[in-house]
Amino acid sequence: MKTNGDYEGDFKAAWQVVILENREIQEKLLAVGKRVREKYRLAFEEFMEPYRKASLEAVPPHLRKVEEYELQSVFSTDGWFLMHCLQALLKSGKLKEPAEGQRKALMTIIAYR
Repeated sequence: MKTNGDYEGDFKAAWQVVILENREIQEKLLAVGKRVREKYRLAFEEFMEPYRKASLEAVPPHLRKVEEYELQSVFSTDGWFLMHCLQALLKSGKLKEPAEGQRKALMTIIAYR
């Protein structure tokens, strides 16, 4: 997401889409993710249950089912996993750091089919 304006006045957000050129790039990106996931699997598992418990305790009872659903993939598609993927992309030059105007509100979505 790229943002324009300021938080006190007019504020607009716009999607910035990155399209992978071909299937080979997609497979390489997914392979990076698999390597990161495997490398940090034990560390993720160590934190998974305390994180899950704290998350469920923090939501009202009527929203716990929703939170349980969201927590199913939190350590394989979020957080540290994505951070390591993004670091690998930055290091390889396939991803550039955001410009100053983009840093206020930036979200990255990695989608594949």
